[in-house]
Amino acid sequence: MCGGGGLLLIPGLGRIDRLSIVSHNLYLLEPYLLHNDPNERWDCIIYVYAAREWRDTGDATAVGDRLFWSAEQESRREYIASLCHIVENPRALVTENLWFAQPHWIRQLYDRVFVLLDDVELMPSPRSSTSASGKRPESWDLSRLVAAMEFHGLSLASSRVINNTMAGGQDWRRVMAAEPPSGGVGWLSSFIEIYSCMYTRQAWEAFWQLLHTTTNPYAWGYDLWYAAHAKAYFNQHYYPDGSEVHVGSRTQQNLHSGQQRMPYRQGIVATVQSMHIQGHSPTDNSQGKWNGVMKQEVFFSKFKGTPLKKYRGMFTLRNLTSTGAIVGPLGAVPVKLKLPVRSSPVEREHTGGALEQDLTQGRGLVVINFVQSVDDAVEALATLESLGFRKSGEKPADHWWHCVVLVTAEQGLAETEPSRVSVST
Repeated sequence: MCGGGGLLLIPGLGRIDRLSIVSHNLYLLEPYLLHNDPNERWDCIIYVYAAREWRDTGDATAVGDRLFWSAEQESRREYIASLCHIVENPRALVTENLWFAQPHWIRQLYDRVFVLLDDVELMPSPRSSTSASGKRPESWDLSRLVAAMEFHGLSLASSRVINNTMAGGQDWRRVMAAEPPSGGVGWLSSFIEIYSCMYTRQAWEAFWQLLHTTTNPYAWGYDLWYAAHAKAYFNQHYYPDGSEVHVGSRTQQNLHSGQQRMPYRQGIVATVQSMHIQGHSPTDNSQGKWNGVMKQEVFFSKFKGTPLKKYRGMFTLRNLTSTGAIVGPLGAVPVKLKLPVRSSPVEREHTGGALEQDLTQGRGLVVINFVQSVDDAVEALATLESLGFRKSGEKPADHWWHCVVLVTAEQGLAETEPSRVSVST
């Protein structure tokens, strides 16, 4: 894993068709949710809005609640509960549940929050099925999303979202589904819609300050306000190292005046993919939801002094095409491997010479040192394959990577994996 754990937050689940999506996603995230190291493990909270005490009135909501809690779905519900803490909040909306993840306890426990909607399906990355550890053949690259955030200094990062909603035919929203640039991992973007978004602790606090459950319970408008709001919030509250600005005595104010503040950057890591599963909710009410946006802008201006309408006007596009929201490319992220060398824990980290590009691009050499058993070597190769490394012949010649494993084991490796590595003892 890269950079430790965090909190996975699914702010609404209550439909039978979403149970299978959430179960699928949690399966792919199991390596993070069940990690042996508590410092690398991710916690998970899911808010369930389906009411147990449903009344069979025949309307769509009552029918949906009955199906969600039916005996036929018990195994899925039990699986989800085995990985996540379930909070039942009947008939609550997304904004109400997001509000419960309050910054005063988030900052005590987590450095990042990953918000994943229940209608977003994570698209797995293939992994070696021959791993000696018996790991699953596929997973989702949560660690790659974190690595891109850390390397590029992003406070908010989204995965690439295929099939995202095109509200009003606005073509610039297609940036969410844009493929990565050649030799890069994604895009800096003025627009990010909430589907599968990773927030730093500071970015989550800025986002949480926008939540207002009484005027705008549907979570509309945040993608248009947030970038300008976060920049202003960061400038007011954080120094570049992430420490908080405390307003105290005049001496303290003079001491800190003129110091730089934390910059805000957001981007889409397109090498990590998800898919929006389009569906029609029986409670869809677009006009009512947009009225909530207007009401919140008025409320925040009058009672909080926060110019949300101005922030919406500060949302910039280069043009109205699919590339209009793109600010610039996100370059390749150097690969850092953490390999499980069980008999020599002091030598766990291997950077492979701090590779300057993703293993899915170009060609080069990977050297893995201090592997002391055949099992460890196969585990290392599985890690490389999860990052995009493939054997010669599975890619064009200009995308070949050669792997050399230096081992202390006296025998066995060359015979076990002769087609995958060059061995030096």
